[in-house]
Amino acid sequence: MTCSLGNYNYSEWEQEVITGDPVKRHDRTMLRDLYRATCEQLDSEQFDLVLLLPDDDAPIIERTAALGQWCQGFLFGLHIGGLSGGNEEVREFIADMTEMMRVGEYAVEGSEDDEASYAEIVEYIRAGVYLVKESCNIRAHPKH
Repeated sequence: MTCSLGNYNYSEWEQEVITGDPVKRHDRTMLRDLYRATCEQLDSEQFDLVLLLPDDDAPIIERTAALGQWCQGFLFGLHIGGLSGGNEEVREFIADMTEMMRVGEYAVEGSEDDEASYAEIVEYIRAGVYLVKESCNIRAHPKH
């Protein structure tokens, strides 16, 4: 949502991501911190976006499933943010993300090739997120 809308404030974001049971105060604080950190990383000139994924010591099958869920969440955010189309590079990245949502369906064994592929895909996604954000020419300053 932040990539396609920019100044999407925390309250609006929270309404989209929290559904169902009430959220505890501690959890709300963690979500607000996550929101702020994400906005700061997206605006950083260091391109230091950290995808919220399991640690590298988690089984590869767990990490790939989480990566697929991350892609699904990102695409949901773009949809909610109203991003439709974009330039050819953005459209290609979105198509790739749509395919990567299904990455958990593929058999992975934890081989060195699987690990290398996973690392390359994560890096591709990180770069693509910046591509989408920059194509929208948006700064991700949080509003409260």
